[in-house]
Amino acid sequence: MKLETAIRKADFTDLVQITSNVTPILTFWGTRYIKVVGYQDRAPIDSLAARIIKIVENKKFEYTDQERKKGILITKNINKLYLDSDKQVDNSNILTRIFSAFIGIYHRLLDIKSIPGSFKSMIRTHWDDDEFYGLEGFNKVFDYYTRNQYFEKFNHYPDRLNSCYSWSKNIELAFDYDLIEAFSDRSRAEIKAEQEGPL
Repeated sequence: MKLETAIRKADFTDLVQITSNVTPILTFWGTRYIKVVGYQDRAPIDSLAARIIKIVENKKFEYTDQERKKGILITKNINKLYLDSDKQVDNSNILTRIFSAFIGIYHRLLDIKSIPGSFKSMIRTHWDDDEFYGLEGFNKVFDYYTRNQYFEKFNHYPDRLNSCYSWSKNIELAFDYDLIEAFSDRSRAEIKAEQEGPL
């Protein structure tokens, strides 16, 4: 199966498998791709982040706790993929870096409202944390809960609400309810213990 097709059809389980085995590819011309063993061809590097964004939008933030855990793993893998790809560009020859810079300039022209000085693609701009404006990126979406999800998980309502519109422009989800970050010390400790598992 072609990698692009597999990513377009992938759910959380498929994306865990794909992102765990992904390898970044940098062409001589500065274009970034990914390759996964067992799949034909290659796909644009942004296709994984774009798929997660689409899944979250389609599910309207209503996913199971199991899907949330998979989503956290997937986002970690995608973050690592982007960092590995950045290292490839940094370690490439001068021509490849120049071509990559031209691609970045093109992305900057397409998204004029992006972070000043940033030459990331539009998808990656929304995915990464926005250090210039101090906003979290879409890669943090699985750290947030709806009010009902929060109560089911922690058996209490949060001390405060965080509106998805004021929280981050990078997560522009049109929900009729506020999103809640698990930011109380108690809930952070519960999540950390759950992620680390038994000692």
